[in-house]
Amino acid sequence: MKFRVLRHSPLYSATGIFLLAVGLGASGVIFTAIEAFLLRPLPVQHPEQLVRFGIEASPTHITFDHNASYAAALNERAQSVQSVFTLFPLDAAIAVGDHAATIACDVVSPNFFTSLGVHSRVGALSFDSARADNERLAVVSYGLWRGFLGGDDRVIGSAISIRGATFSVSGVAAPDFAGLDLERQVDVWVPTSAWKAWTGNPDLLQQPTQIFLRLRPRISLARAEREVRQLYPAEDRLNVSLNYATEIHFHNLGVHLISGRMVTRSDLGQDPIPVVITQALSKKFFPDRDVLGKCFGPAGPDGLALPNYKIVGVLSDLKYRGMREVPPPTFYSAFTGQEELATLYVRTRLSKRDALRQVRAMLARSAGGLSPVSIATMDEEIETSLWQKRLLSAVSQLFGALAALIAASGLFGLIAFTSALRTREIGIRMALAVCGKSLIKQVTE
Repeated sequence: MKFRVLRHSPLYSATGIFLLAVGLGASGVIFTAIEAFLLRPLPVQHPEQLVRFGIEASPTHITFDHNASYAAALNERAQSVQSVFTLFPLDAAIAVGDHAATIACDVVSPNFFTSLGVHSRVGALSFDSARADNERLAVVSYGLWRGFLGGDDRVIGSAISIRGATFSVSGVAAPDFAGLDLERQVDVWVPTSAWKAWTGNPDLLQQPTQIFLRLRPRISLARAEREVRQLYPAEDRLNVSLNYATEIHFHNLGVHLISGRMVTRSDLGQDPIPVVITQALSKKFFPDRDVLGKCFGPAGPDGLALPNYKIVGVLSDLKYRGMREVPPPTFYSAFTGQEELATLYVRTRLSKRDALRQVRAMLARSAGGLSPVSIATMDEEIETSLWQKRLLSAVSQLFGALAALIAASGLFGLIAFTSALRTREIGIRMALAVCGKSLIKQVTE
């Protein structure tokens, strides 16, 4: 009987099939996204034991960049932690023979892969710190091995150039592992000692890094957090960002000097180091005080701040990571020209294409043949910072329109079905010259 009704009501049948198809398709898309980003565990051993060490820099931002010395101290003193490993993400130029590309590279501690329990596709993933040449080892991802390196098993022991230094490939990661960040696919991992190959600086404890902890079995996150907070109360008190900048940098960005002066190259070599601070830092650590001439710094052995930096100026606040970000406490010292990484800001009236062509040519002529890793206009940076909110807005609009379509289709199908059941009645009423508006009202009520 039911199939006979559906056969005699093709419009109703088509509407029902359409609604089922749309509902199943939308449900599949939603659950696929949830499974990929929320439910699927990282391809490592016991991912529930992994913790990323971060500190709240502002109500809307948590910083994960730390000094590598913190990781060494945590490894020695934190009783709730089984192992501490680090990574520092950066973009790098890679070259093999005549082929070159820009890749995502992670600088990791020697115990990175052993702490995660990640297996290799080819070769070995461990960076043996006892080897004299460990700073020149590299592990490549499965994707880079299959694509850029041709998928040849004989790649183990071959030489590749990363940021101008030669490394030997020690292993290829398993196909399902591409790093710890779902939004960033890592191509190459090198040990922290690689900084010596790039900078010549042997003091690895002063290099920037991100810290990850593997908790001991049956240790709660709350217990580990309490212990870490007890070990590093000073870092919570003074959590600020240090940048290096030229004097014209602030003019290019339209940042105003509130009081004092800007830092210049003539400040290089002075002790304490002259710096300018933002209003956010001034309000947080020096409320209701004249900050010019004041000194501050990291905590010393006795817990008191070391007078490493001297305030010579106060700037208006800046936002770095998003339009809705609360400006973080930040201070700046003079740009030395010796920094490992730098961001170049250019204010120009030229078109984007002409400006980029001139910037690339200028960098190509500079010492060392510098090459930009990535280039973006300020509008593009703003768009990038808003992508999550715009994606959420677009998805909400899509599902809102989908819900409205389903509701309208369902209502249409229901009316079509009831009308089909009352065909004989409607015919009789029309034969009796019943008003059309009255018929429509009776059908839709």
